Amino acid sequence: MTKFLPFLKNNNNIQGYDIQMTLLRGRDLVAKDRHLITRQRTTSDPYVEVFLGIDQRLGKTRTISKNCINPEWNEKFTFHIENNKKTGVIFLKIYDEDVLTDADLMGTLIVPIPQQIITKWYPVETVFGQNATGELEIQFEVTPIKSTNVRFSGQRMLESITPSPDT
Repeated sequence: MTKFLPFLKNNNNIQGYDIQMTLLRGRDLVAKDRHLITRQRTTSDPYVEVFLGIDQRLGKTRTISKNCINPEWNEKFTFHIENNKKTGVIFLKIYDEDVLTDADLMGTLIVPIPQQIITKWYPVETVFGQNATGELEIQFEVTPIKSTNVRFSGQRMLESITPSPDT
């Protein structure tokens, strides 16, 4: 299995990582809805499902119902990754919401979680979404969580330090 994040290596000083991902906007996404008169595909009502890896669902964005291919979500997803977890990617599925039928898959993305604060445009992949186009702008903020374990000489370990209720 490929590790996408070097910072997920076993590190005794790091317990895990708090990650905030903000799905900012999309541009030039594929149009899935047909115009009533011309029957040409001209718009979509997009929303995005967000997963940690391929199986841990983190949630979904609201649907942008303005019939657009350039949606603006500006929605935050916050989650924690343990230091020993192998998953260092976010999997996104972009859908066009339909009232009378099932949602249409517009495309997917697999995005490696970066080590630092970054805002970047990621291209939509065509692996699962036929005729997928466009890209999503995503911002990541990654905060390492230090372990409370303290090593003393003689290899004794203090497991945790809990303040007294009197302090």
